[in-house]
Amino acid sequence: MPSFDVNDLNSVDDMIIGHIFEELSRSDWNVLIAHFLGVDHCGHKYGPNHEEMARRLAFIDDLISNVTEILDEETVLIVMGDHGMTETGDHGGDTELETDAAIFIYSRKRLLFTAPPKSISQIDLVPTLSVLLDSPIPFSNVGVLVDCFIAPELLEWAKSSNAWQMVRYAQSVIVEMPQIEPLLRVFDSNSDNMTNQQETMRQIQAIFRASWTNFNMAFMRVGILSFVDTLLTTVNAFFSKRFSFSIVRMYQTNLDGDSMLLQCAHFHFIF
Repeated sequence: MPSFDVNDLNSVDDMIIGHIFEELSRSDWNVLIAHFLGVDHCGHKYGPNHEEMARRLAFIDDLISNVTEILDEETVLIVMGDHGMTETGDHGGDTELETDAAIFIYSRKRLLFTAPPKSISQIDLVPTLSVLLDSPIPFSNVGVLVDCFIAPELLEWAKSSNAWQMVRYAQSVIVEMPQIEPLLRVFDSNSDNMTNQQETMRQIQAIFRASWTNFNMAFMRVGILSFVDTLLTTVNAFFSKRFSFSIVRMYQTNLDGDSMLLQCAHFHFIF
């Protein structure tokens, strides 16, 4: 599949280009998502400073320009990366180069009502986009509204919705995270002060963030030992010839109506 081949910089992007403008011209969607992979693959193969990267970025620039020309006044365009990359094109770590990514937001209508922050956390996009889409904020959201994008007449309602949603979720995990309970009491005591409430929400968010990087070493050791045990058992069975092997042939029809042969291997170990 092209999406798994980092040497293929064009196939997925070209397929999207082949459909996206037709989809944009239709009126049967509320949210349209396109995931371009060329820049990511180019980073893995060449790194961020290669001339091929400049070519891929120019391709995306032209695409954005063409899309903005046909957008109506009821549509917002959001272009964002899900991660950055190191000087060698890698990602997955916690360095600033890997965790920082650009975001571009465009609308024919006014969308910026106050000065934007210098940076936005990805999790804070969740309640913000929910409000912009007039959709409920997800129950387990721990993001805090980026209020510069919200019209003044909707701001108080949006902040209140975000606050009580986060409180409801925090209340549901008090047993597992008792350190949240004092902050919930502080939140209740500031029911008439939205600024203080948002500060408390940031503190609750910080507790959740910290919990995401706490790993249970005992469970990790058990997992590693289980993996090693399974691997050794498999190798032993293979070399002792105490296994059987069969292939099950199945046919699946793809979207074009063509039949594809799928071969599933089954191993049976005998002890």
